[in-house]
Amino acid sequence: MGQISNIQTLRTKGISISLDNYNFQIYLKCLNFLNNFKRSLQIKNVCLIESNVNVLNNIIFIDISFFYNIKNLYFYKKKKKINFLYHKKPISTFLHLLNNYFLNLKTNLVSLNLIVLNNLVNNKLLTLFYFSFKVFLKNLFTRRFSLYIDFIKITSLFIELKVSSDTFLYFLGNIFKHLSKGKHTQFLLFVSFLFNLIIKNSLSSNKIKGMKFVISGRIQAKMRSSCSKIIAGSVPLQTITSSVSYSRISVETLYGVFGFKLWTCIE
Repeated sequence: MGQISNIQTLRTKGISISLDNYNFQIYLKCLNFLNNFKRSLQIKNVCLIESNVNVLNNIIFIDISFFYNIKNLYFYKKKKKINFLYHKKPISTFLHLLNNYFLNLKTNLVSLNLIVLNNLVNNKLLTLFYFSFKVFLKNLFTRRFSLYIDFIKITSLFIELKVSSDTFLYFLGNIFKHLSKGKHTQFLLFVSFLFNLIIKNSLSSNKIKGMKFVISGRIQAKMRSSCSKIIAGSVPLQTITSSVSYSRISVETLYGVFGFKLWTCIE
């Protein structure tokens, strides 16, 4: 077998769960609740990072983690006096959403755990990334300083494995989305510098050992699409001794659709 087939066959598979003994109505209600809650967060420019639903002994456990953009924080800081009527509508809407989906269900309890990832940011890593990436601020983050702050926060959370590689790759796509064709090479240099800094300052117990990034598309608005690879550290082809996570997204730009792929190796 070739190298590509080794990655596919040796990767650990997810746990398969049989839903024969469960109430499908509960799972459908939970799924609809998460979809509507995600839409309401997107209206407020809040990123839903992760959501999990478990049903145990007729009790529903819902875990939701989300991330506030810096624009929202600026908006709330400008509000010196917060009127009660201003909060009445969002709170009543959220309670109405809970009652609409879970009030008629025959469950003993609904446990909702909300995690704000902004409170988990490491200030030392945030300061390190702020001054390290300041060289690219004028070229890649022109008139997008709020995106720069959000990205270094997500990067500090990604180093400590508090956010997934899907979220990290999504913010990379937001940086690349509005760049001109002359700044594509600068973006690749930024990604290479970023990966080396992440591997060097990985502080978690499950240390990031290597990262591999592949971008495919019309780089620098060329007539034909091409593929560029950036590898930092070591990313093994087999996942026996180490865990390798894989993520991919499509980024729509003025020069066409680009494909982003990211491999992250964790010891």
